[in-house]
Amino acid sequence: DLWMALDEGQRLFSQRKEISTYNGNSLTDLAGLVRGTGVGLFVSVLTPDDLSNRIPAITSTKIMGRCGSIPEYIAAGRYMGLSTEQITWCAHHMVPGMFVGQIGDGKWRYPFLFKIPSQKSLKPVSNKEADDTLISLSHLKVEPVEFTNWSARPRIEVSCQTSQTAVLTDSEYRLLKAIIDNPMLSSSQYVKLAKISPNTLSKLRPGFIQRGFIREHEVDSGKRGRSKRVLEPLETGVKAVKAYVQQEGI
Repeated sequence: DLWMALDEGQRLFSQRKEISTYNGNSLTDLAGLVRGTGVGLFVSVLTPDDLSNRIPAITSTKIMGRCGSIPEYIAAGRYMGLSTEQITWCAHHMVPGMFVGQIGDGKWRYPFLFKIPSQKSLKPVSNKEADDTLISLSHLKVEPVEFTNWSARPRIEVSCQTSQTAVLTDSEYRLLKAIIDNPMLSSSQYVKLAKISPNTLSKLRPGFIQRGFIREHEVDSGKRGRSKRVLEPLETGVKAVKAYVQQEGI
């Protein structure tokens, strides 16, 4: 099934264009042909003043929200079969989130009033909660491409190793272990292997380089003419993972 959605329909299906041109509005003719093939057609209009009368004729389901003027309520109300009293009520009582609908399917063809409840504010999530949502996506086959801080010039970042073994967090351990178990892969591939978000990867990678856990190289990928970043685990990172395993008793 195909569904076509068009915004600013009064500009595309203009009644003035049908009158001013000899052959009418070709877009309106095409809309009728497309609708006749069973393709779903959704036309959103800001105002029905200049809308071609042929569009309401081929769209059986209609929804009217709050309008900006009485003539707009009258024009939209006539398309839906509203009485003068109903149009006047809509002009005085419609508020944001309230709509008048008319369904094309089924036996009930009378317009009805409905209201959409306000959406509740979304609660912020932590990096760990965001990482956990990626677990269900681990089975998807994807080809990650690294675009973050991409440069046309080859660049190699070298850092000194430190002798201190720092304490790792859960996300740091998963990422560092994935790099040790699967060295010299593009950095974006570790998002799936470590089951972390790209945002977490971009935050942890510079810290790993600075702490001497990994070394980053840029090599020619042979695809699309751009280089890719590969991560090499260092001895300090291996020691940090071993210390974490001993500490957590894994």
